[in-house]
Amino acid sequence: MKNTKFEKFWDNIFPKIRPWLFLSPFILFVLVFSVYPVLRSISLAFMQDYNRLTGNYNGIGWGNFEGIFKSRDFKNAILNSSLYAVMVVPIGLVISLFFASLLNKRLKGTAIYQTAFFLPLVTSTVAIGFVWRFMFNGNYGVLNSILSIFGVDKIKWLEDSRYSLTTIVIYGIWSSIPFSTIVLLSAMQSINKKYYIIARMDNASSFQMFKKITLPMMMPTIIILMFLNLISSFKVFDELQVFFGGPGPYSNLYTIVWYIYEQMRTGIYGVGYAAAASIVLFVFVLSATLLLVLIRKVWLNRGKRLVRSKRNA
Repeated sequence: MKNTKFEKFWDNIFPKIRPWLFLSPFILFVLVFSVYPVLRSISLAFMQDYNRLTGNYNGIGWGNFEGIFKSRDFKNAILNSSLYAVMVVPIGLVISLFFASLLNKRLKGTAIYQTAFFLPLVTSTVAIGFVWRFMFNGNYGVLNSILSIFGVDKIKWLEDSRYSLTTIVIYGIWSSIPFSTIVLLSAMQSINKKYYIIARMDNASSFQMFKKITLPMMMPTIIILMFLNLISSFKVFDELQVFFGGPGPYSNLYTIVWYIYEQMRTGIYGVGYAAAASIVLFVFVLSATLLLVLIRKVWLNRGKRLVRSKRNA
């Protein structure tokens, strides 16, 4: 005899829980490898004198945050990371916008250039870093050879602490160009060609069309790229390891991520400091993200007001 009550229950409940059964592996993965580490980091950040071997700590408080902000290395890390982001993000976007404009003209061999721009994205960061390390070599590097043509003396890019930040900024700008160029090119090609046809009928120059049509239409994409590149710029680590084997030639080039790594690597009480530095990094990135979101919202509202005013005119 069939259990009709069970069958009715199964027929009513199973369709509702079936989607969650399919999603359960993914949800479990996110909970274990994303949510739990974040919550654990927050708790460790407030555990004072946490011992990674015994798991003991001396109380809950702001001691770890006070400790890192008293550290000269952490202050240096905040300064270097901020300077790196301020220089790399805007300069990289301007250069990427220039290359995207050239590729958008559909010149001969455009596909080859697009492939060349995309190749660094699928190449190992460490491998590319070693190539750039050779280029930055103070004795026989390519950069010094080019500068010598203009009468510039050899620069010890990797040995002189004065040029440490400049070195990773140059590499950071170069590494940000491929992805930004491809995204900006896609945004340019999605703009309706009718705008340009009408502008040419009004005898608008190429610069005027770029200023009045291309740039405003691409601004939402540019803001999103700024957001993505900003997050990436605060995670500088591989470059330091490949170029200098550490935070600069004289430990003068700490970044926030390197400081976190060093605190985790050295000492049994460094976990709390590393977790506190991670929270500070999160606050930095979140603040910058909220600022960019606000700018994007203001820009979109401005565009809507302009459209309404033109319709009412």
